[in-house]
Amino acid sequence: MSVPGSYGTILTEADFDGLSWHDNAIYGFFIDNDVSQWKSDLVFDIDYIVEWLCGVGRTTQFRIGAATLTFHHVTDLRTDVDWGDSGMQVAVAEMALDQIARQRVEKQLICLDRPYYRWTLRLNSPRPGGEISFGASGFTQVLRQEPVVCDEQKLKPAERAKL
Repeated sequence: MSVPGSYGTILTEADFDGLSWHDNAIYGFFIDNDVSQWKSDLVFDIDYIVEWLCGVGRTTQFRIGAATLTFHHVTDLRTDVDWGDSGMQVAVAEMALDQIARQRVEKQLICLDRPYYRWTLRLNSPRPGGEISFGASGFTQVLRQEPVVCDEQKLKPAERAKL
């Protein structure tokens, strides 16, 4: 692992206990698979909040960098995300994470040489209670840009390094 929060930093499931994805924006996700190679990845495009800068007088800023969060050997994908019914009047916006949780799966036949987990990405937006869950052996997360200081918990579109 590189210095946390630096461009190109690679984080993995070994870093899980020291990480937080609270209020990280999710702009999209896709499945990257090649069954001939036994590859089944779930890839998320996120704004990773590297650091919460809590100042005096209740001023809070955030050091944020666009990141690619990829889960490996994915099984049993389930999504429960609801933007509601606006009568076709409100545009769909990014999702936001509340937390990422994992639970060890003892009896599995996907990765016999390593631990396997049930992962749950709990959302606080667009509606609290939404979640994305799946099985995966672990993850890698790579910062695609040097983090910048922001007044909001997400980057402006012009500030984001594209996936």
